[in-house]
Amino acid sequence: MLSIIANLWCLIRHYKHSILAIIFEEPIKQVNTNEKVIALTFDDGPKPPYTEQILELLYQNNAKATFFVLGRNVKQYPNVFKKIFLYGNEVGNHTWDHDRLDVKSRSFIEEQIVLTDKIIRDMGYQGNIYFRSPYGSQSYGIQYVLKKMNKKFILYNMSFRDWDNNFWDRPHPVQISKIFEIPSGSIVLLHDGGGDRHSTVELVEVILKKYQSKGYKFITVSELLSYHNQTVGIGF
Repeated sequence: MLSIIANLWCLIRHYKHSILAIIFEEPIKQVNTNEKVIALTFDDGPKPPYTEQILELLYQNNAKATFFVLGRNVKQYPNVFKKIFLYGNEVGNHTWDHDRLDVKSRSFIEEQIVLTDKIIRDMGYQGNIYFRSPYGSQSYGIQYVLKKMNKKFILYNMSFRDWDNNFWDRPHPVQISKIFEIPSGSIVLLHDGGGDRHSTVELVEVILKKYQSKGYKFITVSELLSYHNQTVGIGF
């Protein structure tokens, strides 16, 4: 009897997940692969001079990244924004205003995404535009809108306190240890906007140097997702 109940519970859980996946876009935080690939991602830009400094570091190291931009910043710094994709990097949508979406209506969420997508396209970008919510927030409202818009929901599995301007002056042991523990297939959260980001620029240089010496490649989120069919284990 207990085995029958256990089997029924497994079936319920399986079909519940399948039904939810049809209605709500599941967030992607990492790709499970043995290949030495990492996706660096940058939120809250574009913002001079930090976006440009990061772009130059990526270019010098033959690395690519994905920049989740704010629509208002694209409007304010159009030339800096264009450099992102002209340097061969990918652009993502981080809303127009950086409002916390898990407490907003579906119509508000959709408007923020549509407005930001529009200005990204108007600036000449033609690649994929994935979405990341401000603060990495999740809700059924966000995930419903993204499924409706057929837009991938990209979060992350690695986050550093790079927004802290004292990152190097008063390093937190856990954050520093993470620099040396980025697994293959990671999506790494960093910031090129939202304040003084000189710590981020320094951190990017450290990460690139350390992991490229080990044979890692730094690629866009789209490129990372292409490794999904080569994964070992459960995938996303």
